[in-house]
Amino acid sequence: MSYQKMADLIKRQDEEKKDLAAGVYGAWQQVIQQNEMQILSLYNGIRENIPAPIQEKLDRARATFFDEWGSEGRLAALMASRHAREREELAEELQGVRQSKDRGR
Repeated sequence: MSYQKMADLIKRQDEEKKDLAAGVYGAWQQVIQQNEMQILSLYNGIRENIPAPIQEKLDRARATFFDEWGSEGRLAALMASRHAREREELAEELQGVRQSKDRGR
């Protein structure tokens, strides 16, 4: 049973990672990429035609987005930290159950 609890926890955490990745992709498509495409359309679809200040603004927006949402971003790091803590707590709980069973024998 203890292995099943850990397996269930890991499965749930994997689903959370997939959900975050899907959300990031969707946000990217709707916010950043769509905005970039609209701006590019004003300059014949050629990035080099975009004035430097606008290119810099696009680059900053992209960097900010990935700093927050990317696979190595702030939210992913917070989730990874929470997942590690949840696994440690469950392992400690399972160890306590095992020790109490051993004492009962």
